[in-house]
Amino acid sequence: MMKAVLQTLPLQRSLRIILIVLVLSLFVVMVLFFEWYADGGVAIGESYRILQGEVLYQDFHSFWMPVTNWLLTGWMRVIGDTIVSIQLLAGLIYLLICISIFAITKSLTQSINGALISVILFLVVSVFPSVNHNWCGLLASLFIVYRFIKRKRKDRAGDWLNLGLLVGCAATIIIWQAGMLLLAFSIIVLQAKIGNKKKIGWLGRFLLGAVIPLGLLIVLFFIQGRGIQFIDNTLVFPLSSYLQAHARLPASPLLLPTVCVYLFLLLQYRRKGADVFQDQTGVLLLVGFLFLQFGILAPTPDHIVFGYAFLIPLVLHNVLSDHRQLIQGVRAWIVVIFLAGILAVGSLKVFIIQEAAYKLIVTNRSYVLASQKYQEMLRLIDQALPANKRACAVFPWAPELYYLATIRPTTRFTYLGPEYYRPSIQDEIIQEMKQVDLSCVLYFASVNPIAPLSPTLIRQYLYREYRLEHGLFNNKSRFPADGIWFRP
Repeated sequence: MMKAVLQTLPLQRSLRIILIVLVLSLFVVMVLFFEWYADGGVAIGESYRILQGEVLYQDFHSFWMPVTNWLLTGWMRVIGDTIVSIQLLAGLIYLLICISIFAITKSLTQSINGALISVILFLVVSVFPSVNHNWCGLLASLFIVYRFIKRKRKDRAGDWLNLGLLVGCAATIIIWQAGMLLLAFSIIVLQAKIGNKKKIGWLGRFLLGAVIPLGLLIVLFFIQGRGIQFIDNTLVFPLSSYLQAHARLPASPLLLPTVCVYLFLLLQYRRKGADVFQDQTGVLLLVGFLFLQFGILAPTPDHIVFGYAFLIPLVLHNVLSDHRQLIQGVRAWIVVIFLAGILAVGSLKVFIIQEAAYKLIVTNRSYVLASQKYQEMLRLIDQALPANKRACAVFPWAPELYYLATIRPTTRFTYLGPEYYRPSIQDEIIQEMKQVDLSCVLYFASVNPIAPLSPTLIRQYLYREYRLEHGLFNNKSRFPADGIWFRP
């Protein structure tokens, strides 16, 4: 017996070294490339406006909670506002997410190799990291879940107050992810096999803790005279616009396999009949499934991957708990569908990296590895816009260009996501453009990952009042409006 164990040690050591090298290699590849499309440019554009002296929620509109902007603005003031410094912060957030996934998987499987594999799978399936509200919220959510499943005592009422405070802090980063956590832990309390009196006490403490950080934030903004604007931007506007707009988004290829795997895991857990309050697997399954519901409401790859951060540890736990039954029944379907989704997205990512033709370019901020599209956009801006003519509007979705090209924002809206496509909002933007007699518009619909959706009224106004003088390379057939427009 001892001889057999000793013979397996070199193999285990070699496997671990291979896994560590693979983790580090994939991590460097993911962090190295500069891709701020979609939500990646939002915090950059908004934080740049704060650095320019504008006031959040007062001088410009944002339906995001403020903590990510405060973090990034402080980071740029202390470390520097180069692309490299921002990528460093993005890499740090991404690293902490990977460490959290490693720790959760290690807790579930008691296997370091399994935990390393979980990080590899996450690196394969996730989108390029950036400093944005979603990534910061995911990090907070993973930390909260890990704290909960590793709690030493499971019957202390005070722990639910502390947990609520953490969820409330997450709400100051991104409100709907905190909402998912609030719902998940409320269900856990209600499903716990304890007396009703204790349930009510724990739930009350938890909800009280969750309200405190958000309440303090609201009070802070009211003291500063921005309370009404803060509530309107971050609470009223998302409820009235966000869900309705994002229901029309094209679905990620990850959506169907993710839903199927979660359903199979739920079926398996249901048969097990465990107490979700006591079981680590049940907590992860519940939280991950609720995060997936958010992904379904906005089914882009950026959002679906949040569900995978919780799904990957669950699948590995399922596989490693009894590998002899992998070819039997539900367990086989879980593995097959899960791996099919991972391989499909991994192959797509390799294709994207190849097609992007990343090159080292020079911007106003620093050297950076950027795709062909960014190279052409920045070259076009440098050629067409002299230094004394940098007051432009950027539509519909490239807010990072304000920062990258040092362009002065001219409207209250930093970018135009689908949630801003209501006629009333587009009319407001058009009126702002008229008031400042805006002479220049940078219109890059091809940057938007949801290109089929577009701000129709603004585009029509652009065609009536402006002239395209510098088109963007080969986008004429699919995106004929892409380029730099000037008022005649």
